[in-house]
Amino acid sequence: MAFLVWGETLMRRWLKRRWLWAIGIFAAIAVLVGYWRVRAAQSSQPFIQTAKVERTTVTLTVSASGTIQPYKIVEVKSKAAGKVIQMAVEVGDRVKKGQLIARIDPTDTQTAVEQAQADLDAALARVQQAMLNWQMQQQVTPAQLEEARQALEAARARLQQAESSFRAQALQVKAQIKQAEEAVKAAQARYEQAKKQAETQPELTRTAIQQAEATYQSALESLRQLKEATIPQQRAQVQAAVQQAEAAYQRALENLRQLKEAIVPQQRTQAQANYEQAKAQLENAEKNLQRQRELFEKGFVAKSQLDAAEAQYAAAKAQFDAATEKWRTVEQELSAMLKTAEAQVAEAKAQWENAKERLRTLDTDLKAALREAEARVVQAKAQLESAKANAIQDQLRQQEVEAALAALRQVKAQLEAAKAEAFTVQQRRAEVAAAFAALVQAEAAYRQALANAQQVQVREADIKTAKAQVARALAGLRNARIQLADTVIVAPRHGVIVEKLVEEGTVISSGMSAFAQGTTIVRLADMSRVFVDAEVAEADIASVWVGQKVDVTVDAFPGEIFEGKVVRIDPRTTIEQNVVYVHVLVELDMPDERLKPGMSATCEFQVERKENVLAVPNEAIKEDEEGRTYVEVAKRLNPHPELERRYVEIGLQGTTMTEIVKGLKEGEVVVTLFALPQAIQPQMAGGPGMRGMAGTPIGGMRGLMRR
Repeated sequence: MAFLVWGETLMRRWLKRRWLWAIGIFAAIAVLVGYWRVRAAQSSQPFIQTAKVERTTVTLTVSASGTIQPYKIVEVKSKAAGKVIQMAVEVGDRVKKGQLIARIDPTDTQTAVEQAQADLDAALARVQQAMLNWQMQQQVTPAQLEEARQALEAARARLQQAESSFRAQALQVKAQIKQAEEAVKAAQARYEQAKKQAETQPELTRTAIQQAEATYQSALESLRQLKEATIPQQRAQVQAAVQQAEAAYQRALENLRQLKEAIVPQQRTQAQANYEQAKAQLENAEKNLQRQRELFEKGFVAKSQLDAAEAQYAAAKAQFDAATEKWRTVEQELSAMLKTAEAQVAEAKAQWENAKERLRTLDTDLKAALREAEARVVQAKAQLESAKANAIQDQLRQQEVEAALAALRQVKAQLEAAKAEAFTVQQRRAEVAAAFAALVQAEAAYRQALANAQQVQVREADIKTAKAQVARALAGLRNARIQLADTVIVAPRHGVIVEKLVEEGTVISSGMSAFAQGTTIVRLADMSRVFVDAEVAEADIASVWVGQKVDVTVDAFPGEIFEGKVVRIDPRTTIEQNVVYVHVLVELDMPDERLKPGMSATCEFQVERKENVLAVPNEAIKEDEEGRTYVEVAKRLNPHPELERRYVEIGLQGTTMTEIVKGLKEGEVVVTLFALPQAIQPQMAGGPGMRGMAGTPIGGMRGLMRR
């Protein structure tokens, strides 16, 4: 029962509150209706938005969105494997090249460094021991080796001197004997020659006299024949040659005349006649061939008749070509014939002149020949007298025989003396043998000294081995120190830590392993150059090029513009919601530390730009039914708007502004929006209520505009 009473009480309270809410709602509606009636009364004027014609910069751009990207992202790995004992950076930290990133537990590498240092110390001690042994061996051996070497050099010098003396003595004796033998042979030959000349001299003297007598008689006979026969005969021959040359000249003149008057005109006429005849035959043959071809194509004649016509045409063509060539060259041939005939005339005339000149100078030549013959007679007579006077040569030849015999006896004595010197050569040979034996003994002593000196080389080899061990230990120590240094990981370049992949206590692998890629500790973004990877719609990519200026805005810094330029247009594309995008890489001119990788950015690609031109907002530009461009110029706005439609010529249509080339002046006001409020009609259930309001386009309100 109590429960029912409690429920009834709650219901009464709810109904009471609902009534109060209804009263409040009706009161609010009444207030709103009154407000809208007042507003309707106040807003009976049309709504007009305007802009002034001004000089400004008109820019056409292409817009694309993208993300901020760094110049490079470097994965920092460790060359050393082990446990990370320190991480010195966090995500977002800016680091400089060489700054500490992390440390790896250096215990194992420090032990390796100490072991390598101990190996180096041991190797240095072995080098020192080897040096001491080598110095002790070196102090004993050099004196013995030097003494043996000097003894060997002395023995070689003595052998060389003995051999030199032996060779010089032998060559000298041999040369003396050879020279003496050649002198004997020469003296013997001179003696035999002198003896032979002495025996033949009387006969030679007699023969010379006979030859001189014969030469003298021959010269006399030649002089007689010249006077009685040769001179008259040559004079007659020259006169005959003059007559023959004159006759040849007359014949050449006659040939030239006939060639000019008869042969040349006849051949020119003949060549022309042959050309005309060949041309007529060729035309007839060509017509016949054409006729035979037509008949053959129609089947009226056989193939043999067509072949015969073609052969006839080919023969006529060849004859025509030959006649044409003859007609073309006949003038050259006739000219050559004339030149040849004229040359023959000139040559015959020259021969005639030469013959006359020979006749004119004949007497002078004959007198000279006569004087020459008389001079030969005088010379032959003088030679005869000289031959008779040379009979005294018989006694001189006999004296030469006696002198040659004395010289022969002298060189034979010199040969015997040279042969006696050969005994001293044998003595030099014995000295060479003794020097050679001494050299063999000295060489044996030197080899023994070298055998003793080999111990020095052994000690030197021990030193090289010990030094090699030092070099190996140094390399091990250097490698161990490098590995120890690799436990400290530093930043390879300036940048920002964008990702931290390990924490202290993590065991990582080496990045130098041939079997693993190594553990990445952090990822470092190089922000020295900042890029935007923008996605440009396929329809706009034709308006983008490398080097193009770009205005970049970032959502994190609204209103701030970062300037940049296009550095790459990727060949790859992406498709998002059936739209194809091309990736374009834009580099910012001035990197900003506030920009973070992955930030959203908007790129405005500057397609075209005009500065200091008249322009209006794009919303002011309209087109009529004929496609002509116009604007609405506001002559007056209040209390009653007065608008004027004015046709204009536009230039660059930018993203927000349009260039006006003709039709407007700076400072004029144009309409960008025109709307009329609708009547407010209150509409409620069963009576008047609230009225709606909507904008009307400017084109539909022409009745309200004053033209």
